[in-house]
Amino acid sequence: MAQGNLKNVNDYPLNMTFSTSDISLSSSVVTNVSAINFASVTPSGATTISANSTQTVDYVFATGTKILGNTAGNMRASVSYGNGLSTVSNTISVTDFVGSATASFSPTIAYITPSSTSVTGTYMVNVTNNTGGSSTLNFAASDLSLSGITNAASASISVTLSSLTLANGATGTVSYSYTISNSSTGTLSGSWSKSSLSATATKTIGNSLRGEGNYSSSSSAFYGSCTLAGGAATTDPELKTYLTDGNYSTNYVSADYSNAWLEIDLGTAHTITRIAVAGGSQPCWSTNLAGYLNGQIVQYYNEGTSSWVDIWTVTGTVNTATTFYDLSTPITASKVRLYRNSWLLAGEFYLFGYEN
Repeated sequence: MAQGNLKNVNDYPLNMTFSTSDISLSSSVVTNVSAINFASVTPSGATTISANSTQTVDYVFATGTKILGNTAGNMRASVSYGNGLSTVSNTISVTDFVGSATASFSPTIAYITPSSTSVTGTYMVNVTNNTGGSSTLNFAASDLSLSGITNAASASISVTLSSLTLANGATGTVSYSYTISNSSTGTLSGSWSKSSLSATATKTIGNSLRGEGNYSSSSSAFYGSCTLAGGAATTDPELKTYLTDGNYSTNYVSADYSNAWLEIDLGTAHTITRIAVAGGSQPCWSTNLAGYLNGQIVQYYNEGTSSWVDIWTVTGTVNTATTFYDLSTPITASKVRLYRNSWLLAGEFYLFGYEN
């Protein structure tokens, strides 16, 4: 709505007639101002303005009429009432796009290693147009800012679309590719803004914890041979070596048949994002391990409740490759274990994440 105020400075009433043709809009910044229509004026028709009084006149935009274009700014409304009477309104602030936006990272979890510390991925924004008509947004790499991990602010960013035209009510997607060099673990945050729209998303950056922490088991075990070795609930460097060496012929097989467990103690709280397990071959058995590994339970120790909580029931493992399970919601824990109320065995067992 635009508004005009007409003051009668005379000592007698002034008769006026108002209509939508009284008003015109102009702007040196905002595009497509001429496309704006007015549906009504209040008061309309013949109106008497009392002596020494002011009459407010409201000009209402037509339903669904928006200022369409790609440039936001200010415009001015000029109102002419005839008989040499006119007024110019204060500036009216205008945005070029009305709608909503949501954002997400793909993938939602990524990993760095000592030999590869670059983080790459895609930041996607879904934009919905509620302007009341077809409208266009122009995009640039500067729309997106990254933060939260080392060198995020200096990331290389490119955008897949230079512009997107949407009908009223329609939704479209624009994607930004990014590369962060020499980065770190943590939570990557992305903030996107365009015109009156904004959206945020986060992504977990972890690394391999392979070989980290102390490994212990519930019982003595067969470590890749037919010789029983190790002691109950003891930390055994050989056990860690066998379960992180990438050799599926070196493995752990429990000597007990019930309530067997195999634990990794990281010592301090970590954000755990991925579990790695594998089967393998056991030379003193005439079978491979994957069939026994499937069905075992991965658990983490909840310090608050002093209890073990299930994360994943192992499935899909094979004897010649490592299976990775990505947690849909990362957990915070210092201890993670394999558990089974039967024989417990594994060819590989380690974690991904980062120290808190």
